[in-house]
Amino acid sequence: MGRKHRQERFAVGDVDDEDVVDRDAAADHSGDLDDHHGDVGGGDSRASLSDGGGDELASSFNTNTSAGRKLAAAASFSSGGERGGSSMAAEAKQQRRAPWLEALYDPMAGLHTISSNIALGDLNGDGEHHLLVGDIGVGTAGSSTLKVFKGTNLISKDVILETPSAVCVFYQAQMDDQRTPSIAVAAGSGIYVFRNLRPYYKFSLPALAANPAEAEAWEQLGSVGDVTALVKQLVLLREDGHVLASRSQELLTLTGAEAVSFVRGYKEVPLTQQTVITTMTTLHKNVVDEYAPSCLVVGTEAGSLFILDPASFDIVAKCQLPSAPTFLAVSGTYDEDYRVSVACRDCSVYSFSNGKLSSTAVHVGHAVTGLVRLNKRLFVGTIDECMHCYSLKGKKLFTTQLDAPITTMKLMEYPPRNFKAVLVALRNAEVRIFVDKQPVEVLHVDGIVTALHFGKFGREEGALIMATWQGGLAVKILHRSFNFDVGVHAVAGPPPEQDIPLSIPRKTKQYVDQAFRERENAVEMHRVFQRDLYMLRLRTAQAYSASLSSTFAPVVATAAAKLKFEVQVQGIGPVFKLQLMLHNLSDAILYDVPVTFGCDDTLYRLGSSVIKVASLVPTLSYTYDVRVECVSAAGQGVVRVFVGDPRGVAPLISAAITMPPCEFVAEDA
Repeated sequence: MGRKHRQERFAVGDVDDEDVVDRDAAADHSGDLDDHHGDVGGGDSRASLSDGGGDELASSFNTNTSAGRKLAAAASFSSGGERGGSSMAAEAKQQRRAPWLEALYDPMAGLHTISSNIALGDLNGDGEHHLLVGDIGVGTAGSSTLKVFKGTNLISKDVILETPSAVCVFYQAQMDDQRTPSIAVAAGSGIYVFRNLRPYYKFSLPALAANPAEAEAWEQLGSVGDVTALVKQLVLLREDGHVLASRSQELLTLTGAEAVSFVRGYKEVPLTQQTVITTMTTLHKNVVDEYAPSCLVVGTEAGSLFILDPASFDIVAKCQLPSAPTFLAVSGTYDEDYRVSVACRDCSVYSFSNGKLSSTAVHVGHAVTGLVRLNKRLFVGTIDECMHCYSLKGKKLFTTQLDAPITTMKLMEYPPRNFKAVLVALRNAEVRIFVDKQPVEVLHVDGIVTALHFGKFGREEGALIMATWQGGLAVKILHRSFNFDVGVHAVAGPPPEQDIPLSIPRKTKQYVDQAFRERENAVEMHRVFQRDLYMLRLRTAQAYSASLSSTFAPVVATAAAKLKFEVQVQGIGPVFKLQLMLHNLSDAILYDVPVTFGCDDTLYRLGSSVIKVASLVPTLSYTYDVRVECVSAAGQGVVRVFVGDPRGVAPLISAAITMPPCEFVAEDA
């Protein structure tokens, strides 16, 4: 009993300040450590992070394994040596102040995953949450698997045929008395659904329409001897920018007998195009509750977004995005009001609300590495070491510059304290917790964190799950009496001089008289202002109409062509250079476009009065230079430029350039 009393207690169950550590008899802990190891290592004991009431996690790890020795050492009072009573008391006080309890750290866990492949769920309906990890099978594992942990024990391991992209725990029926959830694993072009840790159902994405030219090439395949002609046609289609089906792409990688055998096997099979799932999350159907039914929201490589019914897996809503989605953030319920924020590969964030895709999008400018919705704000992490905050309407609120690139982001929500924050993992082996723009906590991890998840684990309300790039697994329990200090890790904000009030001068007599005049004559002043404003608009419209009718507009759009015209004058005289820039804004190429110049011969001499433009290709800019010499100091003149229509008589566009004054006159050669 005395040996048990001297152990430090880390538990995922109920943990109080008095249960964290008991150091009353810590002076002789080093002598009893070997006995403690002998008692624990004698059998096949397993650690459980799930027993409530403060189970002793440190005493239940097997010290015969490397992970057990690390955990036992972490749960003991020290790694060796005697320390004084004052230092032990100071360390105990510091431990009580720490907001996190070290529950598990196993650098040799062999888990390689991402944040979307980690989920927590009450699989048995008893209030004890399990950890589900979709391992992508990097390293010695060899294949992708779905691993389920109860505490630290691996209780289930299922092989996934394709690489998983997301793992979700959701409820299918409202009237399920046992509250047994389902597990959805998105892998490849399908969703694998598990019930009671057993395969239950597979949903396959609808096939895409194949390219007609590609389908025709496969249909024209008469015999096996035409494989070479088929390959040539597929190569031409790929060079023209067509997206080939997976079957055609695989054929182009084969040669010789392998290609012949491949074509023989698929000769009679219709050509279909299949896409893959890139991201997936859950959306509550009718009520926001942990045990309420949830719809699956799925994003595909083809840029499609689907919402699936939880019971029948029918597609109840869908939309087409401009690019492939990578991250999803949902809110609301499907039956009432919902919003899905989608971060895509085109560096933009789109909004899909109540079956309609919003016309406004947020363009962040760099590749998105994380997306989190907190209340009515969107936190977007980008590859340029920045975290941006936007409102739901797309207005940028602030940007936080970080010290290293972001690897992953996740929402931290702790309902007992009504605490919400954003977890940000950086490539410098740090995990930072942000409340708005202020960092309130920095966690240092032994490895680059590639996956994060925060939620219920075991019977604890707040558990932070972290997976590292090297395959390690770390679990930290949030202390119930935590208190994050905003000032400790606060970044440099506005200067203190900003809070000093400005010295505003007193109102002068002129200001008082002007204010009195505005109050007395407010109606008349407003009428004069409105009249001048309307006259300005009228003159502007008249000038614009005249420029359109006389082809003096900078942009002209007709049935024959659409051109943009810019002219710049360079030089200080007496020799100037007119730089002419032409932009073809139409879709067709213009040929043999004449450009003519005219001026007063008594004032200026042109180097060339006609330029023949052979062709104007769309989306390209063409620049031409013309030499202009001032031969008289009589005054300023005008040089007119006309862009002719190769199919008509009237010019397409023209401009009158007022030349700058010149104090010198060019001498005749």
